[in-house]
Amino acid sequence: MARWQSGIYRILCAPSGKAYIGSSKNIVARWAAHRSKLRLNKHGNPHLQYAWNMYGAEAFIFEIVEELEPDNLLDR
Repeated sequence: MARWQSGIYRILCAPSGKAYIGSSKNIVARWAAHRSKLRLNKHGNPHLQYAWNMYGAEAFIFEIVEELEPDNLLDR
């Protein structure tokens, strides 16, 4: 993965098969922010936080779905 990328990403909970989809102008920094909030039990998405607490960090797969120019994120 490049130092920074913009685009759409997915956080997959492997045991449940459920996913969180997001977009960011800086995917690497956004993933770091997600992990930080989840570790602190302060994530804004209660479903993702519950799954993180239940299954642990190792149960999650982070992947880039599509790379996009920053100006095209909301259109997509």
